[in-house]
Amino acid sequence: MDIQQMSVGDNLLEQIDKGIRSSDLFCSFISSEYAESQNCRKEVLLADNLKKPMLSILVQPPSRIPWPPTGPMGPVFAGSLYVECVSDSQLDDVVNAVKARV
Repeated sequence: MDIQQMSVGDNLLEQIDKGIRSSDLFCSFISSEYAESQNCRKEVLLADNLKKPMLSILVQPPSRIPWPPTGPMGPVFAGSLYVECVSDSQLDDVVNAVKARV
C-alpha cells in the first residue's frame, strides 16, 4: 500500500514504478473506468510481470463491470479471485483486513 507522499517535482511514473517494485502486495480497486484506463493497465501489467501477489477489489456491482474485466486487463485477471466491495462499510472491512495481513 502506498502510504508515502509525493513531493513537488517528483516524476509520477518513476514513483509509481518504485512503489510497485517495492510493494509486498498489489491492490487494484477496480471500476469500469479503471478497467479502461491505459495507465492503470500499465500498472497492472508491471505488477503481473514482477509476479506481485494481487488483490482485486471490485468497487462497482458486477452489473456495471464483469469479472474478469473485458478488454486488455481480462487476461491478466482471468482466474484471479476478487473481493466485491461496493459500500463504504465493506471498504473499511477490506482495508482493515489487508492492513492486518501486511
